[in-house]
Amino acid sequence: WEVNCEIDLVAQLSQDELLVAECKWKDLSKQQEAVLLLDLKSRFQKTPMVRDFLNVQFRIFSKSSISELAEKEASQNPK
Repeated sequence: WEVNCEIDLVAQLSQDELLVAECKWKDLSKQQEAVLLLDLKSRFQKTPMVRDFLNVQFRIFSKSSISELAEKEASQNPK
C-alpha cells in the first residue's frame, strides 16, 4: 500500500473481518491512545484493504494497556 503508511499489525480474523493495530512499548494515557486510534483509522483509509473488509477492529496496544489486559485476565482466571 502507500509507502508512507505504516501499520504495525494487520490480522485477518475471518473472511470479512480484520484487526488493525498500533503497538507502542510505553505507557500511554487514554487521551494519547485516542489520538493514536484516530491516526490509525486515517492511515488505514489509505490502504486498498479498506475496500475489501466490511468489519474492521482497531486497537492500540501499549505497555499500559497490555498490563491492564493481563491483570483482567488473571483476575478472571485464577489458578
